Amino acid sequence: LRNPSLITSMFIVNGDGTYTIRFYNNGQADYVTVDTKFAVTSQGTYVYANMGQNISNRNVPLWAALIEKAYVQMNEVGWLRAAFGQAGANRYDSISGGYMTDTLRQLTGQNAAFGVVGQATFEAAWNSGSLVTFGSFSKPYDQSVIGNHGYAVVGYNATTKLVTVFTPWGVNNRYSPGLVTIAWAQMTQDFFAMQYTV
Repeated sequence: LRNPSLITSMFIVNGDGTYTIRFYNNGQADYVTVDTKFAVTSQGTYVYANMGQNISNRNVPLWAALIEKAYVQMNEVGWLRAAFGQAGANRYDSISGGYMTDTLRQLTGQNAAFGVVGQATFEAAWNSGSLVTFGSFSKPYDQSVIGNHGYAVVGYNATTKLVTVFTPWGVNNRYSPGLVTIAWAQMTQDFFAMQYTV
């Protein structure tokens, strides 16, 4: 939402039903090619990105599912998640969890910082155009926030101090609200870490 070209520039459309997707390994471009065959339930709904959406629905955007599939496949090379003991695995469960700073660097090629949840730091990062994410406590105060989970900030109203966060599980996932708007005063009771591009 903040910088769509960061996503669109990742893709090469090969014209044969496959896509080549760019990641960054220590600032150097690295590429992987994937097709559009995704894991689905017996009811024909996506299991991972686009969770709960029907695979036959042509209105569901595929970019997140394609990037996720490519990330899983790229993990087999061994450099994406070396710190988590999951390097070398080409399985969706191998990319579960981790640091959003790593993913921000790998997706954008930009540096990323890790910090505590602080309003001044957040507002400075948001106002500068940074991509901002938050990591939740295991038991957040707000029951609509998933514990031990990463959220991307997709909106901030500086007047009302309301922050809108998005779960990568998607808006229509089966488990929680995909978008949650929280008063800034509540953020430190729901989230313990802020990770953002610099």
